[in-house]
Formats: sequence, structure tokens, C-alpha cells
Amino acid sequence: MSPFQPQLAEVPHRAAPAEAPGTTTLLQCLVVAIDAQRREQLAWSAGQSGWRAIPCLDAEVAESWSRRTFVQLAVIDLEHPAHAAQLDLIALIERLGRSGTTLLVVCGNEGNLQEEIWARQIGVWMYLPGVGEPAELAQLLGEAREIAQRLAPAASLASRQQTAASDGAAAVEGFGQASSSHPRRRRWSGQDLG
Repeated sequence: MSPFQPQLAEVPHRAAPAEAPGTTTLLQCLVVAIDAQRREQLAWSAGQSGWRAIPCLDAEVAESWSRRTFVQLAVIDLEHPAHAAQLDLIALIERLGRSGTTLLVVCGNEGNLQEEIWARQIGVWMYLPGVGEPAELAQLLGEAREIAQRLAPAASLASRQQTAASDGAAAVEGFGQASSSHPRRRRWSGQDLG
């Protein structure tokens, strides 16, 4: 059993600490790492810095979470996953980067300059070549929390607008599908004339 496991079990379910009025309670942090021990370390660091860690074992699970709940931070470990898993993680990072509402921390492969340049070009807030000590990472994630709290009102609005836009697109798409099966619609299109 790792020294991080007891804290990890408490992170997603612990009650929010009492805070002064007007401050934000636990912010959401996706933690994505293929390796279970790395995932525990990253989630522990996130919990220590006041985040509600959502540990995800792969990009598919993280994608599902990011679509169901608003996350202010994503910590994604790119170090040494299999090729297919790495491609999925890269796609996740790029999608979250385009959203503009999630701070991204990428734990990359030490010495991979191309990966670091790519990460910075898509707007990764922090690129870490390799992961250091959990306490050091907790300090960095604490800084991310301060930034996320300052950005929270604008990011929340952007997230709500993005959700409304996608819901609206789905409604319009659904309307088009439903109206094509409507008898009057078919008659007007010439299908029932005859």
C-alpha cells in the first residue's frame, strides 16, 4: 500500500472546508494518469492544495467527467503511456485547451522538447517534464487554485454558454430529424404527393 492511498480515498468524498463568505469551495480537478501510483500521487497533491480530485485511469473516463461536470483544472500525465493511450491523452489535452475554461498541467516526458513546445502552443498553463515530489506539486497546484478562483466567474459563464450552445445545437438537430418524419413535412417535400 502506498503512503498516498489513505489520503486519496478521502479526497473525492471529504466535506468542503469552512470558508469565508464569497469564496469558492473545493474546485474540481481532473487527474489523468495511466499508472495507478502516479494517479495516486497526483490526486494526493491536488487534494493537499484544496482541489476536489477526480482520478481518471484514462482519457475516456476523463472525457466523460469533463462533459458531465465543470472542471477548473486538469492534471494529465503523458509520461510513458502506450502509444494508443498517449494519442487519446493528447486529444483530451487539445480539446480541453480549446475550451479555454480549464487550466491544464501536463506532466510530460523529460527531455522531449517537441512535446513541451506543442504543449505551450496549445495553451497548457504548466508543462512539467517529469513529476517531482508530491509536496512540490501540491504547492504548484495551490498556485493554480488561486488563479482558478480569480477566473471562476468568467470561466463558469463561458462553460454555461458553451453548454447552452451545444444543447441548442442538439435541439436544432433533433428538431430537424423530428420534422422530417412529420406527415406535413413529407407532403410539402413532395414525398406524399401523388
